[in-house]
Amino acid sequence: MKTTTFQHHFISEDGELRSAAMGKYVYMYTSRPVITVKSKETTPNVGRISVLLGMVLVVTCTTLAFICSPFSPVNQMQVLQHAHVPRSHDSGEAEFGQIAPAYEPNPKNILYIFTGRWRYLRINFAYIYRSLRQNGGVLDRVYYVMIQYDDQTLSKLTELTDSANKYLGEKVFELKIRNPNEDTTRLPKDVFPQVAYEILAEIVKYPERKYFKMDDDIVYIHPGAFRQLIEQQNTSECFLHFANIGGANWRSSYIHQEMGVFDDKEINPNNLRFEFNPKGNPRCGFKSAECAQLALRGFLHHYENKSLDRFQFDGRYPTTERGRYNINLLLLDVNIINFNAMLDSTPIGNDYEFWLTQKYSSKVKNPNCIVGGAFVVHFAYSVNEKEIRKQNFAEKFETIAFNDLVKFLPGEFQNILALNATSTA
Repeated sequence: MKTTTFQHHFISEDGELRSAAMGKYVYMYTSRPVITVKSKETTPNVGRISVLLGMVLVVTCTTLAFICSPFSPVNQMQVLQHAHVPRSHDSGEAEFGQIAPAYEPNPKNILYIFTGRWRYLRINFAYIYRSLRQNGGVLDRVYYVMIQYDDQTLSKLTELTDSANKYLGEKVFELKIRNPNEDTTRLPKDVFPQVAYEILAEIVKYPERKYFKMDDDIVYIHPGAFRQLIEQQNTSECFLHFANIGGANWRSSYIHQEMGVFDDKEINPNNLRFEFNPKGNPRCGFKSAECAQLALRGFLHHYENKSLDRFQFDGRYPTTERGRYNINLLLLDVNIINFNAMLDSTPIGNDYEFWLTQKYSSKVKNPNCIVGGAFVVHFAYSVNEKEIRKQNFAEKFETIAFNDLVKFLPGEFQNILALNATSTA
């Protein structure tokens, strides 16, 4: 990717450089080849939204009684979805000039971030800020779901979101406290199924909206990633739509390996191999810090060589094995509501990822898909985070975020994020 940068501007989601203070524009040219895996045209479906709205009460009740099976069987319904936007034949990028039309009366795209560790949130904030609709992106609201956090995270995130909302002129960022413990560093019992049911209730209540769920340790978001998840949605061939995850994510790392991303000796001196395992627990991947470090090195190598296109592919990659997939970033909307399948899947347990990507997904017709253009990087799993942090990976991602985006943000944001103090790696 070739970029022309100008000081005191930040790169917006729509491929432009915007003045952080004055709103001026300077065009950023991009160019990357396309690795084609699978791509089909999709057409919008018109569904019976009014019937779904009648089900709001049913799903809302499940928030209060999620341990029971709260759903009544009804037929799966197809509803309005965003139209597919063709990709540019010249550059391989999505055509970012216009976004797909939103649907009234609540045309909002909402990001839920399961929070929270300030050490990662301070890295990904600028990427999310760039992805706001006000900055040429597609996000209208950002909810930090406060599940497991310390005093620093609460204090810094409160200061940052208040500052951002004041600057934006509206309440775009919001903290949703979901931890009733006096010690908020302890994980509340059954919090994940509760939050999952609440999101499902929101989806049914506002079927024209798009929702994204993201982990707090996403440390890089490629321009257009959220937009790609919307534009590449194809419910005729896919059920869930996942981002294309670099870093710690064995399933995407296996795909990247088969694309030759890790072939360079500088990246993979020990000739490690990601093994395909339909059950979702390969030896090289989930628990292995060494393999996760390989994937992170791969990203850093290609970032430095301006070859991040090596990770990306056109269209959608169906995970036909229907195995477990880590939900570091995915799209959720009314197209995933299937009450018969929910009833057959038993209630959501504490392992909501297993429920969503295997138990529930196995009850529907179409496989889950990975969207090749929605590229992001996940830092670590809980089982290997400590070992990975012994290396200087985190500092390198702080440097990338600062040099690419943060230094173009208002000084007030920069002072809170304090990434300039660690941007020498």
